[in-house]
Amino acid sequence: QLLSQIREGGSTKEILEKMPDVQLQLIDGTMYADSGRVETISGVIDQTTGSVTMRALFPNKHNVLRSGSTGNVVFPNPLHDVIMIPQSATTEIQDKQFVFVLQPDNTLKNTEVKVFSLDDGKYYYVTEGLKAGEKIVIEGVQNLKDGQSITPITPAEKEAESIFNSLIVHEMKLDRFINRPVLSTVISILIVILGVIGLATLPITQYPDIAPPTVSVSATYQGANAQTVLNSVIAPLEDQINGVENMMYMSSSATNSGSGDISIYFKQGTDPDMAAVNVQNRVSMAQGLLPAEVTKIGVTTRKRQTSMLMVFSIYDEKDQYNIEFLENYANINLIPEVKRVNGVGDAMVLGQDYSMRIWLKPDVMAQYKLIPNDVVAALSEQNIEAAPGQLGERGNQTYQYTLRYKGRLQQTTEFENIVIKALENGEILRLKDVANVELGRLSYGFNNMVNGHKAVSCIIFQMAGSNATQTISDIEALLDDYSSKLPAGLKINIAQSANDFLFASIHEVIKTLIEAFILVFIVVYIFLQDMRSTLIPAIAIPVALIATFFVLKLIGFSINLLTLSAMVLAIAIVVDDAIVVVEGVHAKLDQGYKSARTASIDAMSELGGAI
Repeated sequence: QLLSQIREGGSTKEILEKMPDVQLQLIDGTMYADSGRVETISGVIDQTTGSVTMRALFPNKHNVLRSGSTGNVVFPNPLHDVIMIPQSATTEIQDKQFVFVLQPDNTLKNTEVKVFSLDDGKYYYVTEGLKAGEKIVIEGVQNLKDGQSITPITPAEKEAESIFNSLIVHEMKLDRFINRPVLSTVISILIVILGVIGLATLPITQYPDIAPPTVSVSATYQGANAQTVLNSVIAPLEDQINGVENMMYMSSSATNSGSGDISIYFKQGTDPDMAAVNVQNRVSMAQGLLPAEVTKIGVTTRKRQTSMLMVFSIYDEKDQYNIEFLENYANINLIPEVKRVNGVGDAMVLGQDYSMRIWLKPDVMAQYKLIPNDVVAALSEQNIEAAPGQLGERGNQTYQYTLRYKGRLQQTTEFENIVIKALENGEILRLKDVANVELGRLSYGFNNMVNGHKAVSCIIFQMAGSNATQTISDIEALLDDYSSKLPAGLKINIAQSANDFLFASIHEVIKTLIEAFILVFIVVYIFLQDMRSTLIPAIAIPVALIATFFVLKLIGFSINLLTLSAMVLAIAIVVDDAIVVVEGVHAKLDQGYKSARTASIDAMSELGGAI
């Protein structure tokens, strides 16, 4: 009724006044306590869906509703038992709609029905005149009459019959390609060109992209154990993240080092960038529930890369550098250049950054009645970036000065001289009196070694849709060029490369193809004793295999270990088909056929369906 009023140009104000209150069904299936009121109606019907957009306002007295929540708006008195039928099934007589209902004895009864339409042009919605389960005629109703006997056929049976007929027609018309060799040659050349284009543009990866997109959320609560991290960090984040768009499930972990990690897995096909944005929005809603120590460090949201290209290490051949130097060198010098290589999705150092480590002395701190927060407070006050301002901006000053503060402390001695407190005897207690200060690593949870030497390892991930072999070749060229720039004693070692597996698979495909050519040549020539017949499979096999790459491009596949393995299996199928066809034609010639063309047509009429 509402859509009809809008189509007839009714005033939306009048429609709103007659609009009943609506109810809200929450996502858990319960009904919201208060009714809502429709505020606005767009007044325009979407022609593709036959729907109209509204906005309703619900009171939120008890703060049950939250921004971003979802639910179902329910209108009172919905239609029940409405049957949908194609418009082609009806006939109109004196502004009334009729359908032919099939009776148990296969006779037709012309029955009046009451219908309405949603302007989709395809279907009517029957409110009276039909019962669920009754069968009606949906095509050819113009040629029928009341009481006529028919033989019914279902849509599924009709579709199966049309498919069968099309197969017969295609089988009968295979002789077109035999009678017109120029057409067949042009088609073969065309699909070879398309196959070459597909081969040149297909992305190359080690494995197909079947892993679900994953977004990782990580946070650190310094000094907390695993249970504390679980209760104060993981739980609030999970509550807000749960139910994010296209999410399948999530898992979380917490460690006694104070770190927590949540992995959210999404449905296949979800855009990982949009998934990361949606998760980040949910994380921001939980920021106010997290401890101040966690929000100060920050909660990190990032999409997880699944296609690893390469693992390489920088190691100290002469053991003259410490591990902190190696990790810092790789992080600020080499990794930024690797990330700029075309096809690299991400690159990371499996190491830690430099950190000023302050190792407190509990016995000395107890003597001076200090706690760790006293040291933290002193650091916060004296290790800062400040904006002191200006002098001489107002008044009869000749000069105006901008004040500059030293900024954050840099050296170990500067940290050692931080004032902790003044003692009663007038002496000053400094940080070096209650702690050992050194420049070290952010964490000492692990070490890297390569062949017994100190090292740092780096992992490189592939960008989706790129060519893995080309990207790895560019990275290897970069590493070779960078080896000459490394400090004395440092070497680069490539521990793992996806090219090792890809090149091995490509080698097997080429090897199998060569072996197949040799076997086909031997089998056909020995059994048929005809060089001309031997050349036919040698031409047909490459055409079929090269065209496969174009099909792979159309269906969105990539060249990977699985598709290359499938190619090896496909070579055997194509080889068998080529041999069967050639031998089938020769069998017809041996039976007495004088024309090779006639023998080919009859042989293909027998073998075409099977092939």
